[in-house]
Amino acid sequence: MTLSRSAMVLPIMLLSGCSWWGSQPTVSAPADLTRYKATARLEIRWDFDGAGDAKLAGIQPAVTREAAYVADARGYLWRLNRANGHRDWTANSEFSISGAVGAGEGLVLVGGVKGELAAFGDDGKLRWKTRVSSEVLS
Repeated sequence: MTLSRSAMVLPIMLLSGCSWWGSQPTVSAPADLTRYKATARLEIRWDFDGAGDAKLAGIQPAVTREAAYVADARGYLWRLNRANGHRDWTANSEFSISGAVGAGEGLVLVGGVKGELAAFGDDGKLRWKTRVSSEVLS
């Protein structure tokens, strides 16, 4: 019995390493933070309030090099010129939008509460519409 107990204790002692003998790990103090002077100045160039309930619904816009695409829970989608905020077009998905707007490769996508999914072109025209298995959240 003594041999088997020793056989169990010896590997544990070896695996515990130096901590068994009371040595403490060395801890370095954190480096001092470098102070930076702010050089950028931010300003609001334009804003858009056409999507009144978009903020309440948590619908995130999509931003590309040329445009910002904003949607609201009522189903409306707007393309805004990034440079000046002018509305290029408005489209109606005809369903309640529930997720963020996606944009890229010439398409703008929005999803709905009942699993609707629609793709609009850069020109605001509906390209296709389908249904997925559940609510679209992103």
